[in-house]
Amino acid sequence: MAQKLSETAYIREISTYIKQATGFNINLSAADKQILKECIKKEIPLETLKELIRKEASRYPPEKRKKMNLSFLREYIKKPVKSKEETAKTVNVPQRNWQEVIYKLNIPEEVLNIKDILEDLQEIAIETKIINYLWEHLPTEEKKALQKKAIEKLKKEFILTNIEVEKVLKSIIRQLIKEKYNI
Repeated sequence: MAQKLSETAYIREISTYIKQATGFNINLSAADKQILKECIKKEIPLETLKELIRKEASRYPPEKRKKMNLSFLREYIKKPVKSKEETAKTVNVPQRNWQEVIYKLNIPEEVLNIKDILEDLQEIAIETKIINYLWEHLPTEEKKALQKKAIEKLKKEFILTNIEVEKVLKSIIRQLIKEKYNI
C-alpha cells in the first residue's frame, strides 16, 4: 500500500475487488467489515488481501462465488504480524507448482500454455485446462461413475427448481475430479 488509506476507502477498495474477483455484486456483511477492520489494525497491505481474495475466489466454482464471504481471512489474521518485506515476499510466491501436478498426472506440458490469459486468471485457467484434459481422457466407465455420483450429490444437496442443473452438474464433476486427482 503506497499510501495509507482511510478505513472507509480500504473497505470500499476490497468490496470493489471482491466484485471483480467473483463476478458478482456481493455486498459486505457486518462480519466481513469487522474482519477488514481487523486487517487494517494488523496493517495487512491491501495488495496482500487482494491476492488472498483472488486465491479464495478461484477455489469456488463460478456459480458459487456469489456466496463467498471473508471468514476465510480469520485464520490469516490470527497469524503473527509479518514485516512489510516478509508480506511482500509471501504474495509473490508462486501459487502452485503446476509442473509437478502435470508430471504426476502424466499430462502433456502444452496444457500449461496460457500466454494469452491475464495474469490474474492464469491459475484458474491452468486448473481448468488440467481438469478438462483429465475429463477428456477418462475411460467411459469412470465418466459414467462420476456423472452418477454428481447426480446423487445434486439431488441430495440442491433444490432443483432454483438452479441451472447442467451448470451445477459440471461444477460438481469438476470438484470430484479435483478431489480424485488431488488438484
